[in-house]
Amino acid sequence: MANTIKDRELTEITPAGARNDKIIKILVGVVLVLAIAVSLVGAAQFAKSTYPSCNSSTVNPESSSSSSSSQSSKCFRAPFFVTWFNAIWLMVCYPAYLLVMLLNCRRKQTFREIWRQSESVYGSDGLTWRKVFTHCGTFSVLGVATNYAYLRALEDRAPSDITAMFASNCVFVFLLSAALLNARLISLKLISVVLAGTGVFLIAYADWSGLASLTAVFLILLSAFGAACYTISFKRIVGNARPDQVCLFLTLVATFTAVVLWPVILILHYTAEEEIIPELIPWPYMMGSCTLGVAFNFLLNFGVAFTYPLFAAFGGIVAIPLNFVADLLFRGVDYQYTNFAFKASGAVLVIVAFVWIAVLPESLDDRCYACVTRANRRHRRPNDAAPEEMEQLKRRNNQPAST
Repeated sequence: MANTIKDRELTEITPAGARNDKIIKILVGVVLVLAIAVSLVGAAQFAKSTYPSCNSSTVNPESSSSSSSSQSSKCFRAPFFVTWFNAIWLMVCYPAYLLVMLLNCRRKQTFREIWRQSESVYGSDGLTWRKVFTHCGTFSVLGVATNYAYLRALEDRAPSDITAMFASNCVFVFLLSAALLNARLISLKLISVVLAGTGVFLIAYADWSGLASLTAVFLILLSAFGAACYTISFKRIVGNARPDQVCLFLTLVATFTAVVLWPVILILHYTAEEEIIPELIPWPYMMGSCTLGVAFNFLLNFGVAFTYPLFAAFGGIVAIPLNFVADLLFRGVDYQYTNFAFKASGAVLVIVAFVWIAVLPESLDDRCYACVTRANRRHRRPNDAAPEEMEQLKRRNNQPAST
């Protein structure tokens, strides 16, 4: 009797508790969306500020006139150095996770236990030197190339334009998932390709200035495609990883970037492609971009683990209108009516394309296909029927009538 009463109480309490957990999860997801959007906007704005105007105000006034005249024509322009510097900051991901887990009083685990659980992301044999150079090396080069294209595009276009056009990477993820992951290619979602392409064209056309605009659009689309390749490759090689495994993966990739790719900075410096003058490095902007970039990766990875993945994805979409506001308030961008109409329309189309891919259920595509099939059968003429149907019709007509 006592057990039945206890079971009845549990059945009465469990739905309410599940409802409360769902509400809390949604509220945390909303806060997560705003935090991801703000961190992404801040990282883009700080990265844009690493391209200051080249003027003599950046030169030390106490220097000699000859050195002043030689340096006044220079400014800090080193997108690869900024990309490399931002990438190596991700080395703090796994140490920060270890610190949190070791200080967790409810879950006592040793360092070896945590490491073994995290190391399983590289397979049953764990982390080997071959996987360091194949997995970490591949993702390091791909990530640096993607972020380099993004920063180079920021040199010629406003962060709001870049963020809006970069959101088209959802289309590349959709197409690559069907091609490489054998995901189902939903025909209705192909509409998003047209929407995103039209949106990117409208944003690019708003401030078209010839070759510079064409280069910026090409770079940002290349960056979006690289980000999609990074996502699909991670899904194909790593699969569904836990937050600790993602943190370990990011830390090892960042370590590989710091150790292996630094000679590229020296090559670019001594070939005068990216001259790095210590006095001209905008350290405040670089530190702000790095800090917010690490925060963005933390929020994105932990958001997927603790809330609905769709919330983490929508953070990049919310960043688009926030970047428009940031450009208007902090950069004094003068949005003329025509330009703003083109940009706003393009941004809306890209957002609709993203939502169309993220929200559209597969069952809707099945229902639409079934409706089209039934409509074709209903409006098909008898002469257009299949041979099997014609044969059955002849047999039915040749049967003698029953008395």
